[in-house]
Amino acid sequence: MFDPSSRYHGLPNRLHRRSDGREYVYKARRLIRDDAAVPASHEVTVGADERLDTIAARELGDPLAFWRIADANPTLDPFALVEPGTTLKIPSLDHDCAQVDE
Repeated sequence: MFDPSSRYHGLPNRLHRRSDGREYVYKARRLIRDDAAVPASHEVTVGADERLDTIAARELGDPLAFWRIADANPTLDPFALVEPGTTLKIPSLDHDCAQVDE
């Protein structure tokens, strides 16, 4: 259903059954682990006019992997991640910073 590079790939389906009998299938939530648990392969310092997708393209070889960098550097304001001078943890592509909501 989802591309293998998607953050939703591999998430289990869940079933919600309403009181009227209707059923809805949905994907389990991804919960981001505590950032202390995220091993970084390396770190980079954000330069002027950089975006997460361009950093992901340069550092991970895939601009669509921007979400991996966002997951490894949790913040409530994603624009704070690309402030010039910010140090970002770059996770390896084989590490998932999220866990499935049980």
